[in-house]
Amino acid sequence: MVFPHPALSPWGRGRSVAVAVVLCLAACAGPRPAHGPAPPSGPPPNLEVSLSEVIERADQDGLSYAKVFVDGQPAGQTDTGPRSHEKRWEGRVEPGNHPVRLELWVLRDLGDWTRLSDEDQPRERFVRVEGEGKARLELRRTASGRYDFTAGRTK
Repeated sequence: MVFPHPALSPWGRGRSVAVAVVLCLAACAGPRPAHGPAPPSGPPPNLEVSLSEVIERADQDGLSYAKVFVDGQPAGQTDTGPRSHEKRWEGRVEPGNHPVRLELWVLRDLGDWTRLSDEDQPRERFVRVEGEGKARLELRRTASGRYDFTAGRTK
């Protein structure tokens, strides 16, 4: 059979358009990857630790993070970022009084994470965690190296 125009032929341009349409429809109907953060599992955090530092000069504003210890056990660590930026950690602990200690680490040279000396570390603090809401512990290191401490609660 002879077709008057190639576009009308089942083997010509018309067929390739039909195949493209079928492929597009198949791609749209396929499984989609999950976007965004995974939904939280388990109970919400009831303890939040926040750390900030006052830096006098830009050359002192290297990367840092803090390891968090609750009841003498490692509980996690804050995010890593410039020393002048606030760093946070959230977790869940049993209600009651808990000793919380932060261990500060700084990046001195490429790949050389160094723990600050004992006299430059904040001392351990006791935090009261209750059944409802979230206990918040804020530590702010001043330019002189002293730590200002604030404890509070959020609902």
